[in-house]
Amino acid sequence: MSQLSDSHTYPHLLVRQTVRRRKPHAPSVKRLIPSTLTDPCRMSRADVLLCPKVAALICQHLSPGSLPIEAEHDKDILNTRREGREALASLARVCRGVSSLALDALWACIDDFRDLLSVFEVYSPTKSMFTDVFTDTEWLRFQGYALRIRELHAGELDRVHSTVWITLTRRSLQGPLLPHLQRLTGLNLTSESLPYTMLFSPTIRHLDLKVDAAAEQGIIRMVLQELQPALASVRTLVVTEPAWYLRSTAPAVKFWKCTQLRTLKVMRSIPITREMLDSLASMENLHTLHLHIKSMPSYSQNENPTGFSKLNDLALWGRLTDVCAFLTATKPPDLQVLAIEIRRLCDDTRGGHGGAAALCSLDTVYASLAPSLRHFSAVLRCDCDDIYHFLDSEKVLVPLSAFRELRDVSFVFEGSKFHLSDAALAELPDEVVRRAVGVLRKHEGGIDLVTIILSFTERLVVHHVVVVL
Repeated sequence: MSQLSDSHTYPHLLVRQTVRRRKPHAPSVKRLIPSTLTDPCRMSRADVLLCPKVAALICQHLSPGSLPIEAEHDKDILNTRREGREALASLARVCRGVSSLALDALWACIDDFRDLLSVFEVYSPTKSMFTDVFTDTEWLRFQGYALRIRELHAGELDRVHSTVWITLTRRSLQGPLLPHLQRLTGLNLTSESLPYTMLFSPTIRHLDLKVDAAAEQGIIRMVLQELQPALASVRTLVVTEPAWYLRSTAPAVKFWKCTQLRTLKVMRSIPITREMLDSLASMENLHTLHLHIKSMPSYSQNENPTGFSKLNDLALWGRLTDVCAFLTATKPPDLQVLAIEIRRLCDDTRGGHGGAAALCSLDTVYASLAPSLRHFSAVLRCDCDDIYHFLDSEKVLVPLSAFRELRDVSFVFEGSKFHLSDAALAELPDEVVRRAVGVLRKHEGGIDLVTIILSFTERLVVHHVVVVL
């Protein structure tokens, strides 16, 4: 049976015959086509589509691309992506010369696993299950499209009936369900997740997963055991684990053993061990690292791990002392972007006035930074209301003037007292503008928000100091 004539070739959302008009803000496909190819005297419409470069540009324009995690429930974005798919489906039907390119673009990125199941005539979207036995022809057609899939956002896998997983498992005994899958996002591991292992293709390079708070630890260990071959070659890993899980055991996902990582984002507070830090330091291609730190091991000066030679984007959350300990121990030599977020400044008070202790810790941060730093941001929180944590507030800014590559700085002081007076501004060195370029005050819900903008005159760097009182 011809793929192009089959009304069930595309998922349920893509079978409409009429393509709605794209939104006005979307760029016109015609702009992507050279003017010599749009001249009717030189080339017909069919000839335009048969030009490989033009056809590839059209398909690239219509392809929805990767689904941003934060947009998985945005109706406007999802509708725009659906329109692009409908246009690709129509293009594949009406022009055999570009059908292969159109189908590649159409199936490259799937926003919900259940959309993929709509290939089968016996699949019921309302029940998320098969209502009858599907034919060998349907299975072969499904396999043909499965080979084209490069990115899958899991969607609501928990709604898929268990009989679907049983049926697919019996049919795909020879290998993973999606043999060429490279990006898997939105995967929520629960106590019912063991069947999801058929999605773990060894070709996965980007993996975004979350461990559900109610999941049985034993089941999670079984799932992750099946995931190990894929983890060995993952380049980007984003992992979120529940706080209760981390209180009782080590992290379920042993991210520090993924030796090929280039980007790692651990979105829950974890106790950092020497093994973890040594392994991360030895990753030759690690360039982006985001960590929530619960605690740090102690290092003597001669024990600090060496490495992080390519790390240029670092984000750290935790206590100020732990953040300082991480930076002191690692000192990435080519760091360009640093973002720190401190949850409670008072946790770092060592007797006496809290402000002096906090200021000393910021000096430690500055002392650990590389001259290559270009972007710096800090969110400093505290729930006290009677302590100025930074008595010499201008000294928070002055040390940053030594970083000649620095282009922007952002400070947010939330819930703690911070004051930058005109007199303090006047005492800043010549490299820094001696006045507030702009002061904006807002009163929202009983909170005073003060934004002070400063700049380095030599490099036209804009600094934002945001104070939430």
